[in-house]
Amino acid sequence: MIGAFYQPQAVLIDTASLSTLPARELSAGLAEVIKYGLICDADFLAWLEENMAALRSLDRAALTVAIERSCAAKARVVGADERESGVRATLNLGHTFGHAIETHQGYGVWLHGEAVAAGTVMALEMSRRLGWIGQAERDRAIRLFQAAGLPVVPPSDMTPDDFLQHMAVDKKVLDGRLRLVLLRHLGEAVVTGDYPREILHATLAADYAALVDQLKTNECPMTSLHADEAFLEHYHFSHDPFAARVPGFKFFPAQRKPVLGQLHHLARYSQLLLVVSGPLGSGKTLLRQALVASTNKQAVHCVVVSARGAVEPDAVLRQIAQGLQVQQVELTAILRQVGQMALTGQEVYVLVDDAEHLGDAALAALLALAGGDGEGRAHVFLFAEPQLVGRLESLADGEECFHALALQPYAEDETREYLAQRLEGAGQGLELLSDEQVQDVHRRSAGWPGAINEVAREVLIEAMLAQRGVGVAEGCRCGCRGSTWRRCWWWALACWRPG
Repeated sequence: MIGAFYQPQAVLIDTASLSTLPARELSAGLAEVIKYGLICDADFLAWLEENMAALRSLDRAALTVAIERSCAAKARVVGADERESGVRATLNLGHTFGHAIETHQGYGVWLHGEAVAAGTVMALEMSRRLGWIGQAERDRAIRLFQAAGLPVVPPSDMTPDDFLQHMAVDKKVLDGRLRLVLLRHLGEAVVTGDYPREILHATLAADYAALVDQLKTNECPMTSLHADEAFLEHYHFSHDPFAARVPGFKFFPAQRKPVLGQLHHLARYSQLLLVVSGPLGSGKTLLRQALVASTNKQAVHCVVVSARGAVEPDAVLRQIAQGLQVQQVELTAILRQVGQMALTGQEVYVLVDDAEHLGDAALAALLALAGGDGEGRAHVFLFAEPQLVGRLESLADGEECFHALALQPYAEDETREYLAQRLEGAGQGLELLSDEQVQDVHRRSAGWPGAINEVAREVLIEAMLAQRGVGVAEGCRCGCRGSTWRRCWWWALACWRPG
């Protein structure tokens, strides 16, 4: 990257100038506005759903809110990663697919915002296929793009090979691996190259025209909140057993307790930086929480660092310095404090969540912290997606300075035990699921806990709808009339009312 970075002292925006734009150009600009809600501001996304008509009619007050919140969102992301070495790449949601559309169609045929909208729909579909978002979340975002007057179906003349050819030169390709911006939830984006290749191919080959036609058939005025209430009431759950964080959830030991034991052992006897790797939804955060909870608080001082928004070394060291009450944000000062604490019999654990977002300079600083100096050394744990291991190997340059532990998916019997624990925590038991359903959940989730939660919820909802006959004439206003109700189960559930 060549050049200097100078941040503006102020930004002037004249909303009246928007009245000079053709309607198509205005809609194209709204694609980028919607993007901010999808990647980092779920509340803004909900606001856009309520105010899209006002925005398209150039309502001054609505435009002011949308512009201000979009600028604030971008400032937060860029401020955390000025040189685009990590989280800033989330601003490219939909752009990898969208740039392929723009390039293939030729300059000006599709406006940039139009291509980004269709590309974002493809990113939403891939996120759904990975089990990170549900069908309802995907459809909700698609409807918002439609409300903005944007295309949501990629060009029919583009084949998967066409997309792959153009995407191969995307700036997010790293070590030959195409990294994509996808959604973990509406309002939370991730940059990852860790996905099955066949999922990408299935996303590129999907019939988006049919998907959108299905949305037209399944439109329903009810909200997902009603669907949640109906789901909990039907199964007499005290809470959603498959939510990411549930009341009183205990650490599930399958495939994780041995890793926890290894971490404690290595922290005691090894002088290497320790890495726990696994894909999204593999349980890294819960394992980190279990590691902190199982340490001797009198003998170990834990500092938990979030790599999100802390890409550069100064941001990482600042969090560590604050956790150790060190005034100087410098590696030498931190190591001096670590050494002084060691003299009193207290070790320091530095635990970094989402470490794949760290830049190389920040990783180098953590390697130096783990290596220590004459005054002290900290025990550094990185919890990250698998691609981080390759980056550390490059930084290590043949030296042995870190040890990696890869999390494994659950076996089928462990998936069964995990489901039982989740259901019992919500006041029910595994008897809600048949053996065939448990096997289906395990097969579709591949044994990863995050995907198990998503698939199990879908299986139970489908069973409930089949039992109630919802989707036919008993209460669903989706218009599917029975033969296609499985394709719109969320909307059917949202419309259903007991009695």
